Amino acid sequence: MYYAKIKNVSHAEAVQIISRALTDQNLSLRDLVKRIRYPFESKGMKELEGYLLNGCVDEIQVRTKIGAALGIDHELLHGERAFEKYEDYCRFIFVPYLARIPEKTHAASGSGKSFAYFGGLRRACIVGKYSSLLDKPLENQLKFIKLRIDEDQQVDTGRFRFLGATLGFAFYFDYDQPAIPLSVDGNVIDDYVITYDENPFCNILLKASNIAQSERFMVPRLISK
Repeated sequence: MYYAKIKNVSHAEAVQIISRALTDQNLSLRDLVKRIRYPFESKGMKELEGYLLNGCVDEIQVRTKIGAALGIDHELLHGERAFEKYEDYCRFIFVPYLARIPEKTHAASGSGKSFAYFGGLRRACIVGKYSSLLDKPLENQLKFIKLRIDEDQQVDTGRFRFLGATLGFAFYFDYDQPAIPLSVDGNVIDDYVITYDENPFCNILLKASNIAQSERFMVPRLISK
């Protein structure tokens, strides 16, 4: 199961939800202890009483046990949406993002390898993620991204120069759609597509879904159609 945070549920709010569930089901705290199946009832009572009054170090674990025993909806009690499929989870949490397309795919040697180790290729390539672009027309998104590219070109990214010069940008605007290749001026490059060479055994990977499901960050590349 995969969980995506959608809101914060405070301890006080959680206690209200739990208390309401106990009342609705006509259960006492001792009944709840039995449902959770604590090995020692007295210890269970102490833990639950302490949690309801003041919270505890294991807030999430205790809240989870109580929620399961009372059949409380996980999203209601924790503010997290549950997904059985990883792809559904990735699609839900996806936000449009912009990545640099560097000259190199990895650091060759020397200090570059140290920067790559501590900073990471993902950090070197990703310019930013933009939740404000969700559900916006693509034309508006591209105008916004062009400004971000202009800004990025003015920023000193010296600590990531181990990847060489920036050749262009890849804009991931939709989880299920191909990434859009952009020039260093922020213009769409119609005769190029985005691909990756981290995995020589796969075909061209174009969609954000391919990126999200990859455990290893794949550096975007530009190739002509």
